[in-house]
Amino acid sequence: MKRFLLLLTASVILFGSCANYKNINIGDVSIKDAKMVSMTKYEVELEVEVDNPTRSAFVVRDAEGLLLKSGEPFADVVVTEEVKIPARGVNKVGIKCDVSLRNALSALAIGLNYKSLDWDEFAVDAKAVVKSGAIKKKKEFKNVPLKKLYNYIKRKR
Repeated sequence: MKRFLLLLTASVILFGSCANYKNINIGDVSIKDAKMVSMTKYEVELEVEVDNPTRSAFVVRDAEGLLLKSGEPFADVVVTEEVKIPARGVNKVGIKCDVSLRNALSALAIGLNYKSLDWDEFAVDAKAVVKSGAIKKKKEFKNVPLKKLYNYIKRKR
């Protein structure tokens, strides 16, 4: 579950590119804090190491996504605060998210060990607004295989 949130947040930052932001890399993603609010809702804070070599700082806001399992909605993820990425350098950025499972029983049915999951069953739909100065761009992507995102982040580590 926590790995899904990592991947979704990282993908929002990676795919939320404007102009020259293709040079931005995510180095390390870790869970700083996770709090169970209820059986279906979690508050998670991630710490993401972002290398932004561009001259522009930018903000990712209104980021949200849907985790799909076998084409069916599994969990909703909402980034609760703007994510500010400083310019020129490697910085650790905090990202606060709310994760809401669509069905708590389906989460228990797949097990708690993410290493045993069939990554081919999962995909992500996400959207975010990326702003740098006067430039504001909405970015949306649909049905991105979770395995593809997982392998991309794993290579970057």
